[in-house]
Amino acid sequence: MDAINRCLEGLKRLDVKYLTLYAFSTENWRRPKAEVDYLMNLPVQFIAKELDNMIANNIRLQVLGDMDGLPDHTRISVTRGIEATAGNSGLTLSFALNYGAREEIL
Repeated sequence: MDAINRCLEGLKRLDVKYLTLYAFSTENWRRPKAEVDYLMNLPVQFIAKELDNMIANNIRLQVLGDMDGLPDHTRISVTRGIEATAGNSGLTLSFALNYGAREEIL
């Protein structure tokens, strides 16, 4: 999470408007359950820790991918972050979460 924050700070100084981070592929569901559970908690932790900073820094959060396929706790947290930052007009931080390029093509 610290690496994301350092990146966001640098991009803000450079006036970059968009950052997309590939967070979880649809193929990742095949990983061991403990690993998937860990990965599904990362967005929850990030939003809990960084939401106030995103609001203060005018960062808008969005998700690319199938949110309906996420565990409830992840989907609820991500939705909260999206809604809380919807009016922000600075950098747009997109997480590719439960995202698969194959689904985009089909």
